Amino acid sequence: ELIYERGIYPESSYIFKHALTQEVVYDSILGKRKKQRHEKIGRAIEELHQNSLDENYELLAEHFIKADNFDAAEEYCRLICRKAAKKNFIEDAIAYAQKRLDCLESLPQTDDVRKKIIDTRIQLGFYFLQMYYFVAAKEAVSPIIETALKYGRGRQLSQTRIIEGAYHVWVMEDMPEAYKHLDKAIKICRETNDFISLVWAQAQLGAATGVNCDFDNAGSNFQSNIDLAENTNSKWGLALPKSSKSYFVFTFQGRIHQAYKISREAVQLAEESGDILSKAHSYACHGVSCYRKGYLKEAEKYLVEATTACDKINLFLWGSVGQHSLGEVYYEIGDYNKAKHCHLFAVSLANKIQFLPSWQNLNKIGAARAIVMDQEKDVDLERIYNYVSNIKIKSVEGWQRRYLSEILLHLDGDHLTESKEWIRQAIEADQRNDMTFHLAKDYAVFTDFFRRKDDRQSAKENLNQAIRIFHEIGADGWVEKYEKDRATL
Repeated sequence: ELIYERGIYPESSYIFKHALTQEVVYDSILGKRKKQRHEKIGRAIEELHQNSLDENYELLAEHFIKADNFDAAEEYCRLICRKAAKKNFIEDAIAYAQKRLDCLESLPQTDDVRKKIIDTRIQLGFYFLQMYYFVAAKEAVSPIIETALKYGRGRQLSQTRIIEGAYHVWVMEDMPEAYKHLDKAIKICRETNDFISLVWAQAQLGAATGVNCDFDNAGSNFQSNIDLAENTNSKWGLALPKSSKSYFVFTFQGRIHQAYKISREAVQLAEESGDILSKAHSYACHGVSCYRKGYLKEAEKYLVEATTACDKINLFLWGSVGQHSLGEVYYEIGDYNKAKHCHLFAVSLANKIQFLPSWQNLNKIGAARAIVMDQEKDVDLERIYNYVSNIKIKSVEGWQRRYLSEILLHLDGDHLTESKEWIRQAIEADQRNDMTFHLAKDYAVFTDFFRRKDDRQSAKENLNQAIRIFHEIGADGWVEKYEKDRATL
């Protein structure tokens, strides 16, 4: 009773009753014989399953790795990566790209092997990019980046530039350098008809220009990706640019009706595809558009689903976006303790991939805002002022200032003048950057300031401004909320 037969002959297999028994037997075999047996097993699988090798790539790769047959192992790892990428199983693709790289670096360094190492490092970096692991992507290509940028051609060169551009956006917050790399990548992709790389270059440039409030450029890049995706049968491939356009263009700019419509379409496509990465992405973007609509219960539902899905596949960026928006939802419904924890969790997730220091600072200020509203007065104002002074991303300029104004407004009666100055700066920034939803929220906070000053006329004027903007951008729930608020004035 040490082993059991599973299945029906000739498709049957044998398994050990206990893993420990298997381990003891395996460890009793001498190292050299182990390698020989793994080689024989690999060749036997190739012979027995000639017509279904793709179903056995993983087994073959593992046996040939253990046999030290790195030539065969790296080839099967390459095939596994290709299979995983087609199904959007990016974590599997990363794991086997790393194994392929290890195999190649264990071989004699001929010219052919060195070329494969360059290809594999760029491929590994590109897989990391698809999970938004920008530092890991940069580290994957760092050993070969000078060679790739100097001598690379076609896809090698374009993908290297995409990785460099993404790193400069999301880690360094250096927009001019990022645009330089991404614009060059797009040009190369178009010259070589490399549509896969083009999609990712345009997605990165669209997101970068979106967070920096160049909404025309952002919208153009995402629409190009939507047009490309509509020519394929990939529902998850269409869900990604639709949800991205919703988030980086429409919700940032304040075109809330369009954001809600397109993000809902993205959710439907992602659910029909069954792909968890696109579902996580789409749920997060739709949750944000629900919040901007003022549909707080619906927003909470989708944002919780987004964070759950992101947690399953370690999709830290969109997990951070989901947690931040949950923090805003809970703040609005008065659950300040939950709001604080969501903002701090958003910081923790973003920090795992060193994502946007300005975004992390926004969430730290958001947590402080919730702490103050929860009747805790012990906040480090000096540190918060430093956060606001180190902004490099346009989209958070007014956002951070509004949060700070709310902190000062509710901290005590000694900071009202400062609160007024910060909300004025928030209004100026959001007008300048065309952040219309945030502009309406600024006026709503200004209303609270004038209430505190018992200036009902000014309070009503600012609240009317907020309601007018919310109505224009299609934020129905906020219109209803603030119209009820206006009645009390």
